[in-house]
Amino acid sequence: MISASSSQFPSEFTDRNRFNCHDVTRGWAVLDPLRLKAEKDLESRVVLVGSVLANVLNDISDELSALSWRMICAKKTDECSMLPETTKKLRKPKPWKHPHPITVEQLKQTREEFWDTAPHYGGQREIWDALQAAAEAELSLAQTIVDSAGIIVSSADMTVCYDERGAKYELPKYVLSEPTNLVRDS
Repeated sequence: MISASSSQFPSEFTDRNRFNCHDVTRGWAVLDPLRLKAEKDLESRVVLVGSVLANVLNDISDELSALSWRMICAKKTDECSMLPETTKKLRKPKPWKHPHPITVEQLKQTREEFWDTAPHYGGQREIWDALQAAAEAELSLAQTIVDSAGIIVSSADMTVCYDERGAKYELPKYVLSEPTNLVRDS
């Protein structure tokens, strides 16, 4: 049985003699906009709180990742170059051979594709730009670029590097040097 109390319906619906389904429908139509506004306000607040919490959790995750990386480095200082004084001095990569002979133009295109897509796989854009500048520079200038950008070189040929937050940057050999089977245009 449906009861009509003054807290549920406007005063016109509290009279039992006038209470019928038509009035209930009309009554809810009057109350609906108020209820919907309250629900939307609550929903937007929940979304806002959820967004803030997600950002805080991401920041905490990043900090924990960097902290755990530093702890690992502290335990394995001979294997890890996290500390600035253990940053390795750069050297030329060892000679390597491409699976099939490649032209200078193909190598250039492959390098461009790598540098265009690398930042989308993680890490900071500024670090990728510094790595590209270092990879394309002479060895002494490359060392200066790497040091000034705060890049930690794990392998001296720059194939594996880290930023100060512990993000890993892997560079393929083809961006660091030319293959031995490079076909020169004549």
